[in-house]
Amino acid sequence: MNQRLNISICDDCAADARLLSDIVRNSGLLCDIAVYESAERLLSESNLNGTDLFLLDIYLGGMSGVELARELRARNCDCEIVFITTSDAHALEAFEADALQYLAKPLDPKKVAAMLERFITIRDRRDLHYCAVTADKTEVKIFHRDIHYIEIFDKRCVIHTPNGVVDTHSTLGKLLEKLPNPPFLRCHRGYVVNMDHVRGVDRDFMMENGGTVFISKAERANIKQIYMKYLAYKARGRVV
Repeated sequence: MNQRLNISICDDCAADARLLSDIVRNSGLLCDIAVYESAERLLSESNLNGTDLFLLDIYLGGMSGVELARELRARNCDCEIVFITTSDAHALEAFEADALQYLAKPLDPKKVAAMLERFITIRDRRDLHYCAVTADKTEVKIFHRDIHYIEIFDKRCVIHTPNGVVDTHSTLGKLLEKLPNPPFLRCHRGYVVNMDHVRGVDRDFMMENGGTVFISKAERANIKQIYMKYLAYKARGRVV
């Protein structure tokens, strides 16, 4: 990755924020770093959609790091989030916010460097994966990461993305051949969900973009189990 990255650090301990900033700069990563002492200041001053990586302390005065992560997801930020913390007590909440990783304080420069390498690898891999569909007689390429969910109408599929919807006459079968499972899951006769964009689940999936994806009543228990297993799979090995 030769692109210059934007990284935001949010930590109300100036010494910890300075240490983390120094470690990232010394890693050799081509990046610009912004430091914020509160979640509220980050939300008001940061270019949220222009930030590639947020490094968030969980225990902040005011809004917590987990609450901040939820707000970032609610605003559809295409970013990775890493929590910097003294405790893993909020691990489940963090992974529901699709956190890339937990890093424990006091910070170990080698573990921070390993996290940055993982971040770059994942981002490069995400950027390469797309599917091509035909909409209005024109071929459209849609990155997998940008597909929140798909609605099925007979022989037509409506793909929901952060930039609007793409209406294609592709059949669901042909479309599913192009999408990896996981994170894509057929959860209802009329829906396919990208589990990476789920904000929460009750009777149905609540999505980051505010939408609702319905879960088949007959398969609700099984679908929820698949989703929770996927969360656990993503969480495995991330507390370091």
